[in-house]
Amino acid sequence: MSNDSDQGGEINYYVAPQYQQVTDNVTCHSPLAAQGIRYRDQGTFMRLVKAGAIYFGLVFGAGFVLGTIRVLWVVPHFGMRTAELMETPIMLVFSIVAARWTVRRMAVPPEASLRLAMGGVALAFLLLAEFSFVLWVRGVSIREYVATRDPVSGTVYYIMLAVFAVIPVAVARR
Repeated sequence: MSNDSDQGGEINYYVAPQYQQVTDNVTCHSPLAAQGIRYRDQGTFMRLVKAGAIYFGLVFGAGFVLGTIRVLWVVPHFGMRTAELMETPIMLVFSIVAARWTVRRMAVPPEASLRLAMGGVALAFLLLAEFSFVLWVRGVSIREYVATRDPVSGTVYYIMLAVFAVIPVAVARR
C-alpha cells in the first residue's frame, strides 16, 4: 500500500510489487499510473477485472449463439458477408446492454480510465478466446484467419472490436 495525501486526505492505493517503478524521483504505482490510471485499492482493481470478464462472457455467449444461428440458417440464404453484416447491429445492441448491466452490477466507478480498463480486460479475453478456441475449432492459423476474412465484413468486425472496448466508457450510470 502507498499513500497519496495531496488532496487533504489520505487515500490508500494497492501497489503490486512488480509494478512499482520510480519516474522523476516520484514513485509510480504501475505502468498505468504514469498515464493517470490509479486504482484506489485492490478491491477496485479486482472489480474491474471481474467486470471485464463478465462483460466478455455475456457478449461472447451471445456471439456464440448468434454465430451458430448465422452459420446454420442465415448464411445459406444470404451469403457470408450479408449474414455477418446483419449480425453486427444485433451484437452492438447486446454489447451496450451487457456493458450497462455489468457497470451497474459491478459498481464500476464512472471515471473514463477505469471504464476503459474494464473494456480492455474484456477485449483481451475476447481476443484470447478468438485466437485460441475459434481458430482451434476452424483449424487455421492467425495469419490464415485474417487473410480469409471478407474485406467488408472483416473491416466492420475489427471496428466493432474497438467499439466493444470503448462501450463501457459510453454507457451512462444512473
